Amino acid sequence: MIESACDFDAIVIGAGPAGSLAALGLARRGHAVLLVERESWPRHKTCGGCISGSAIAALNTFGLSDLPRTLEAVPLQRLDLRIHGVNARVDWRGGLALSRRSLDEGLVQAATRAGVQFLPKTRASVREATPIGRVVALHDSSGRERLIQGRVVVAADGIGGSSAPNDAPVEWTLARRNLVGVGAVAPSAESSLASHCLRMIADRQGYVGMVRVEGDAICIAAALTPASIRQAGGVDARVREMLAAASVEAISTEMRWKGSPQLTRRRRTVAAERLLFAGDASSYVEPLTGEGIGWSMWSGADVVPLADEGIRAWTPSIEQRWQRMTTTTRRRRQLMCRVLTRAIRQPTLSRLAVRALSTQPFLINTLTWSRQASLGASRWSPAR
Repeated sequence: MIESACDFDAIVIGAGPAGSLAALGLARRGHAVLLVERESWPRHKTCGGCISGSAIAALNTFGLSDLPRTLEAVPLQRLDLRIHGVNARVDWRGGLALSRRSLDEGLVQAATRAGVQFLPKTRASVREATPIGRVVALHDSSGRERLIQGRVVVAADGIGGSSAPNDAPVEWTLARRNLVGVGAVAPSAESSLASHCLRMIADRQGYVGMVRVEGDAICIAAALTPASIRQAGGVDARVREMLAAASVEAISTEMRWKGSPQLTRRRRTVAAERLLFAGDASSYVEPLTGEGIGWSMWSGADVVPLADEGIRAWTPSIEQRWQRMTTTTRRRRQLMCRVLTRAIRQPTLSRLAVRALSTQPFLINTLTWSRQASLGASRWSPAR
């Protein structure tokens, strides 16, 4: 590697919401940006397919308020809760249903229109820091390696990412009681699930969410204990078991499930010299409230000013500030979700809460999306 020049001002690894918006924000500040994605494009992700008020606020901050409409996102109007044998149907507004395949593709297109270079089907691993940048090894589908250098690297490749170098190893702190995530999309499937409705089903061993997204497809995502999956004989059997217990008609279409590692976790080190971890690559919490995409988007937004500063002149204080910022904003944004995921495991408390929602539907906005929209980084601007 020639240390006298950098190939890019910023190299962003991972083309999910955090990575795409970070790349977009840096490109709008006049930087040469490469966005690398290890999977073929577009692709399906394990996700509930809901865009919360906080995620919509993030899109508005980037000037992308029309993106959900152009992608034919479905406005949500009702919440159907079935928790520990108690049902509630709540009239509710404020969220959208959209598959991650469409959302991520739309965000990448917005980034490339701003000048970002996009490189799919390429695995990236972060190597050593140099006096002026950070080395990244790119491996294409044939396994060939190419070394490039960026003044700053933003790693936003999720909880399953493997881009960490020796000076910032993958060291996760996992929750004591953890669940694994699974998801699937059934194209135009026959089901009793109405359009514009989000259905949530929960028991002691996890929860399942179902929603119709663009094209009338049904997006299903679940967070389940590994023990319950084993006892049921697999993911499909476990999900169908939960649907049957809640008197919900199973989807007849064969589901192809995609999984993720254990969910609730945080990375101990989220920054190193010329390297910043963002989105799910820095922390992840069971997104019961539907805030997962919103958290990632705001993390991608938050990282832009520090990455921009580092491109111009890197200082150790950037690492310290990002470490401190991710800790404080993570706790603030994810507090309500942590409370709810613990509460939902208590049958008596959950039944009381669902009954309260059935008679006082305004409470749902206090607990979920509408409240979270105020937690965006209003101080932040995507372009300077």
